[in-house]
Amino acid sequence: MKLHASGEDYLETIHVLQKKRGMVRSVDVARHMEVSKPSVCHAVATLRDGGFLMMDEDHFLHLTDVGREVAEKIYNRDRYSICGGRNGVSSPCLPPLFLFVCILVFCLSVPDNMSRIRSVAKE
Repeated sequence: MKLHASGEDYLETIHVLQKKRGMVRSVDVARHMEVSKPSVCHAVATLRDGGFLMMDEDHFLHLTDVGREVAEKIYNRDRYSICGGRNGVSSPCLPPLFLFVCILVFCLSVPDNMSRIRSVAKE
């Protein structure tokens, strides 16, 4: 099953909430993502049919091994991007000044770097 961005968001949110709270219900996901309960219900059904999660008799959501693996990849991808995180799943963001200083240090560390950057910028 091909997973769309919204499905990734739901998996990541469930993963994060499970790490924080242990047990997660659809209503927790709806509150965290600030979406309607019917939207979560539809997403849960789709993800369950795709083999990414299960719901127990008490209506708690559990990621399958496949769902957990995918959720962890998404979580780490968003967490380590320059400004990752979506839908309330926060991740560190590098301040623009820090990025500017890194680029400046890179340019000044090797005299040839600045000319390379200028030539790429012109293309």
